[in-house]
Amino acid sequence: MPELSAAGLWTTPTDLSIFGIEIMKAINGNSRFMSKRSAQLMITKVNQAAPTGLGFFVSERDGHRCFGHDGCNNGYHSNMVFSPDKGNGAVAMNNADIGAEIVYEVTEAIFK
Repeated sequence: MPELSAAGLWTTPTDLSIFGIEIMKAINGNSRFMSKRSAQLMITKVNQAAPTGLGFFVSERDGHRCFGHDGCNNGYHSNMVFSPDKGNGAVAMNNADIGAEIVYEVTEAIFK
């Protein structure tokens, strides 16, 4: 049975990458899909005590803003991280109960 509710996003690494790139375009005012204001709200902390925006975890790495989201369930791991300041990002997924480490290694590579 497919996961529903909180784990209900079904996508591919390619499509999730396109979505992240489009958010970065919107932050710079270059998106026909999303307003700059909407994108900024998505990557702005709602509460300074918590690392969450509207739909994403937000942080700063090496002085650069980042947004992303990870997830896992039985047989599945994923992580996406984008840095609008650097203009790059990464999405990695696997379909195994093990191997979460490699998913995070791939997405962390954008900071090296």
